[in-house]
Amino acid sequence: MRVLVTGSTGFVGSHVCRLLVDRQHTVFGLCRDSSARLPQGCTTVCGDLEDVASLDAALRESAFDVVINVAGVYAWWLADASLFDRVNVAGVRNLIEALRKHPGAALVQVSTVLAYGRCCAPQEVFAEETPPGPHASAYAASKHRGDAIAQEAFASGTVRGSTLFLACCIGADPKLVDAESDVMRMLDLVQGSVPATIAGEVVFTYVSRLSTRTFYALIAELSGQPAPAFEIPAWVARLSARTMTAWANLVSGRPPTAPTDLVRTAVSGTLCFDAGKSKRELGMEYTPIRVAFAEAIDLITDTTTRTGEDERDGAMIAAEQRGRLVEEGERGGDGG
Repeated sequence: MRVLVTGSTGFVGSHVCRLLVDRQHTVFGLCRDSSARLPQGCTTVCGDLEDVASLDAALRESAFDVVINVAGVYAWWLADASLFDRVNVAGVRNLIEALRKHPGAALVQVSTVLAYGRCCAPQEVFAEETPPGPHASAYAASKHRGDAIAQEAFASGTVRGSTLFLACCIGADPKLVDAESDVMRMLDLVQGSVPATIAGEVVFTYVSRLSTRTFYALIAELSGQPAPAFEIPAWVARLSARTMTAWANLVSGRPPTAPTDLVRTAVSGTLCFDAGKSKRELGMEYTPIRVAFAEAIDLITDTTTRTGEDERDGAMIAAEQRGRLVEEGERGGDGG
């Protein structure tokens, strides 16, 4: 099968490409820059979700069977907030428009569980059929609007396809070593520079449920750094976030340490979802969260001693190898 992957240079997109290549599919990565580095075995096709004409050309060049739309803008704050709508909303509309010219085309729209917003009470489990609620961030709201465009196209028969809602994807992600791109603040946690937690009892779901306090404790255990010493009340965190975000918007133009959208998301308690359908219908097997965190932390600690693209690639490979060792160790422990 011939597959065109948008967002192919990102963390999730690059893993999708590698898996498809391993399964003997012909894989094309949509990139704005022809010099972009793709996983081995993938072919670059130039195109931009903001430009319908370039998408038309990319679709013709790849002669695709399926498009997997992994591209998206994921951030808690942007100096130019219009980028959320331009990529996460208008980008989906442009892709659907381009796909109209290819009868029988199939699309996998990749989204996030955050697109459901505050759809139920804290710690109440929601599923695919649960009606969405108010959104805590511009990112989540924009993904919901983009998903609605895709779902309308699927329902009308304009395009064959489905939407896949991802949870927080953790592992050897290059964004974790870029302070401006690290939306999880993992780098700060591993370096021991996060003094306090907020909303320590709020629960989110990865493979199993995990409170924010447990999340911090696990990172501390794996990294050897002390966990944050105290917890900030939610109202203090909200006030501080509003102040920092206003300063960023009006004065500095730099990402605030704790943007309003991040704090609202952290205290909302809306991430308890049921992933059973993905296991039943897709046969999904999820990596244990300890393994995923081990890969992420190894990448961060190893990258501090390496420079250059090739050495950073080596850090990613080493991190993934360590993750597999952790998983094997856990399995051995379970059997003993």
